[in-house]
Amino acid sequence: EFPQYLSAGLFQVKEGTVRVVSTDGRRLSLSRAPVERQRSDEQALLPLAGVKELMRVLAAQDEEIQVTVKLDDAQAYFIAGELEFAVRRIESRFPPYEKIITPEKTTWMVVDREQFMEALERAEIIVRDYSRMVIFNLSPGGALLVESRAPEIGEALEEVAAEIDGEPLRVAFNVRYLLDGLKALHGNVAYMSFNGPNGQMLLSRPKEESFMYVLMPITLPEEEEPVPE
Repeated sequence: EFPQYLSAGLFQVKEGTVRVVSTDGRRLSLSRAPVERQRSDEQALLPLAGVKELMRVLAAQDEEIQVTVKLDDAQAYFIAGELEFAVRRIESRFPPYEKIITPEKTTWMVVDREQFMEALERAEIIVRDYSRMVIFNLSPGGALLVESRAPEIGEALEEVAAEIDGEPLRVAFNVRYLLDGLKALHGNVAYMSFNGPNGQMLLSRPKEESFMYVLMPITLPEEEEPVPE
């Protein structure tokens, strides 16, 4: 049976902050915003279709407006001025996402978001009809090397300027998932932390937690892994 939470977003009011969390099993996104007044900690699981429609309606407003949120057993109500938008709640449990977002890291980097996205878009041209996999080679104190290859097309290597610290790392990701996260990030600079070749990657803005994007890597075939010295 398809878990309902995979097509839903968790709307959570907790500790003076509203959080919206969603996952498809391979990646997770978390957005935060401050709450002006809060009566109690509450949460609701809402269908993503309803959340996206709410975003579209709010984005169409002429100016930035304050939104009041009310929950009952069946629906979540979003009130902004004369606008009232209701989304029916889903009766299901969202996994404990806090356990997924860990501070553990072996390697981390800061990179120009636009330049990084442009490099990934060029890599995607090669791999989009094959594996969609790009490989990162991170060298602390050096640059990021992005590899992309497909049997019938060829191979490309591109160097991207970045500030890298921690341990050397070779790790692979789905390029489309990476681009989705970077597009949602906004801002000029992206901060990425890695937890080894098989652990999670965390994407955010430097020193800011209003948006986080967690992505699991692709396991590299043995022939792709570096040979131990």
